[in-house]
Amino acid sequence: AGWALFTVYGLIALYFHWRGGGKTVHLLALESCFAAFFLFLVSSLEYVGQSRWIARLWPAALAGVIFMALRAVWLPESLVVQWTVAVFQALPLLVAGWLLWRQGAREPAFGVRLLAAPLLLHAFHSVDNALWAAQKLYLFRAAFDGLLDVTIGVAMAVLVLESAHVRTEHLNEKLRRLTMLTTAASHTCNVNEVLAQALKHLVESLQATHGIVHLLEGQGEEAALVLRASVGFGEPVSRQRQRIPLREAWVRRVLDQQSPFVSYAETTEPDIRTWMQEEQLSTLVLVRLPGKDTTLGLLGIGSATPREFQEDEVGLLVNVANLLGITVQNVWLLEEVTRAQRHWMYTFDSIADPILVHDEEGRFLRVNRRVSDRLALPPEQLIGRSLASLLSHDRTLFGNSDWKTCPYCEGLCGSG
Repeated sequence: AGWALFTVYGLIALYFHWRGGGKTVHLLALESCFAAFFLFLVSSLEYVGQSRWIARLWPAALAGVIFMALRAVWLPESLVVQWTVAVFQALPLLVAGWLLWRQGAREPAFGVRLLAAPLLLHAFHSVDNALWAAQKLYLFRAAFDGLLDVTIGVAMAVLVLESAHVRTEHLNEKLRRLTMLTTAASHTCNVNEVLAQALKHLVESLQATHGIVHLLEGQGEEAALVLRASVGFGEPVSRQRQRIPLREAWVRRVLDQQSPFVSYAETTEPDIRTWMQEEQLSTLVLVRLPGKDTTLGLLGIGSATPREFQEDEVGLLVNVANLLGITVQNVWLLEEVTRAQRHWMYTFDSIADPILVHDEEGRFLRVNRRVSDRLALPPEQLIGRSLASLLSHDRTLFGNSDWKTCPYCEGLCGSG
């Protein structure tokens, strides 16, 4: 908006110098220039995180509008009014440049100070523009003023591109750390623990206040989204959202669409609106957790403060949802393997006959409890040792001493 008004000012000033104009044209030029500079100041306050001061600037803005009207319409020859107008036009640029210069000391990028420098130069250069018309260097100063305007525009473009690049790098770094976190956590064989750690990190990375993960369980009419992890949600609400039936319309709509489902306080979905009101959320983003062949569940990120999630943040959320879907399936697979291994070990140890697994050189790879009892050693002390070395003093323990590697494999103590 600031640059749009500044462009309007430039066109009006060009017309004024070319064709001349009355008080109305002069008034439009002054008001559009002051409004553009004032919006530059507002943007600078938002950039440095000082938005609370914006509401306090409107009296100064109103005073500036009044003095612009006095300068153009009622008191065009008054030197006091001319100097006051010059100060009102220079002051927003001066404050904006000072704020950005201080902010540049806290940021490694150079775009902030690249913009702050021409803003400060423009403020100091234009503070005496009431005297330009009487100076011999009027044309030079007017041209230099235009050069500073162009420099400010280029610096703003650099700052926007640089901020977008830095933001992308930060999000990529957060995604990389989240990938490492989920990879490390996936070895716990506990889906709830993995989701809780990943969700906490994701909420912090997006500077949100709430996060929730539901996984799909059951079949047919009994299918429902079951709460597995949450951050920031109160316990009563979490209990109400422990199990969300899949037959609810908004659930089906969110799970069926590929893009994230973004809701605000005025959303038309009554269930989501009630949910957001209970937790005092201003924004809620819901993303499905995709699996290899089917949808696994739902990921939700909310903010209690008014905000709009940027496109790159929503993109990060989608990537995290894909990563969590893969991680959840890997953890489930690991749980199944661990469960099968425990079942096999229980069966293996419960057999009354001695059973052992060895390599080609006769070293133990696995033994059951019966072998451990006959050799009077715990299983962990038998792994890696050979049967021949253990029975070097009594090779008849298995009923026959004429064996080299394994009496079972050599057929001297039954089949092996």
